[in-house]
Amino acid sequence: TSVWYEAGSVFYGWMLGGTLAAILFCRIHRRPFYKTFSGLIPWILVAQILNRLGCDVSGCCYGKPLNAPWAIYNPDVGKMLHPVQLYEATLDFILLLVLPNIKRFSDAQKTGSYFICYAVGRFFLEFLRGDNLPVLLGMTVPQITSLCVLIIVFLTIYFQPSPLARPSDSTK
Repeated sequence: TSVWYEAGSVFYGWMLGGTLAAILFCRIHRRPFYKTFSGLIPWILVAQILNRLGCDVSGCCYGKPLNAPWAIYNPDVGKMLHPVQLYEATLDFILLLVLPNIKRFSDAQKTGSYFICYAVGRFFLEFLRGDNLPVLLGMTVPQITSLCVLIIVFLTIYFQPSPLARPSDSTK
C-alpha cells in the first residue's frame, strides 16, 4: 500500500482520478465524454508541463546518473542526472502542439491518443528515473499503471462502436 505514496505515482493518481471525475460529471450532466475530455486535453497538458517544471526546480522525480552535457546536478542526490522532468515536459509540450490540432481525429481518437501517448512515454521514461524502485517483474508502479492504461484504452477503443464501416462490411 505504501508503494502508491512513492515518487511517480502521484501524477497517475490525479490523472486517473480526474478522468473518473470527468466521466461522472459527464454522466450526471448528460454531456458527451469524449467531446468534453478532448476539450480539456490542452489544459491537462499545460498542467503536466508546469508540474514537471516544478519537479525540476524542486529536485523531485529525478533521473538516474548521467555523464553527458545535458545532465543536471541534483544537490539532494549529489550527482549529475538525467533531466527526466524536462524530458517529460518536452513530451507534454509536443503533445500540446500536436494533439489538439489534428483535424481528422474525432474527439474519441484525440482522447485515446492522449492516454496512449502519455502512457507509452511515461513507461519508457521510467527506465531513466532514479527515484522509483521496481516492484513487480522489474517494473515500477508507474510502468505497471501505464500498461494498465494502455490495456483499458485499447479495450475501450476496440469495443467502441465505430461510425466507419468495418472492413468486413466493405466486401458485401
